Amino acid sequence: MDSSVELVVRMVCATLAGAMLGFERDVHSRPAGLRTHALVSTGSALFTLAGAYGFDRADEVLDPTRIAAQVVSGLGFIGAGTILHDRGGVRGLTTAATIWTSGAMGVAYAAGAYVVATAALILSLLVLLALKPLRNLSSRIGRSYVSLNFEYETGFGTMGPILSGLGQAGLKPEVLLIEDDHADHVGVSPGSLRRLHIEVLGRPLQLASLDDLVADLKERPEVRVAALDRERPD
Repeated sequence: MDSSVELVVRMVCATLAGAMLGFERDVHSRPAGLRTHALVSTGSALFTLAGAYGFDRADEVLDPTRIAAQVVSGLGFIGAGTILHDRGGVRGLTTAATIWTSGAMGVAYAAGAYVVATAALILSLLVLLALKPLRNLSSRIGRSYVSLNFEYETGFGTMGPILSGLGQAGLKPEVLLIEDDHADHVGVSPGSLRRLHIEVLGRPLQLASLDDLVADLKERPEVRVAALDRERPD
């Protein structure tokens, strides 16, 4: 095969491999998807090839590993852009890792390591797809359910602080039940009595902050009941 054709084949393989990882991210509605991963892998391959063949001189010994090292550093900035802090947690770490992997595959394909790069692609897809059920299981280990029960008069904006407090703790309701007394056909009139039952699943440190939330709610004049139950009802 002609040398230039061989280099193009390497770049095409890098692009396809990155696109496959990016497609998985698109399926799960992540911010960096098919196009981003494909371009990262293509760019990494191009940098590597340019470093190896683009500046060939008879009186100079080239070291393509220098370019590859710079590619690794540059990918860190791109990956950091996909990581977000959200409600006490961190999102985007897996996407950042797939971008980093796409760049690594691009370098490997550019170096002609087809078997190794393809093996990395297969392993990456297995991690993203086959291990997801195991991740869901591990996320529940060490967590427990807590029930929150409130009874208050409507018209005071009480639910806002409750949901905001859960969000600040990095928690979201697994169960949310609302029961209103004296509701008419138009809606809930001010002064009606509302009963709110919430069940959340969280780690001990997250659940500990709910004690302060309940204590704060008890101080509100419209709240009649604010209780925390660490035993999940059957």
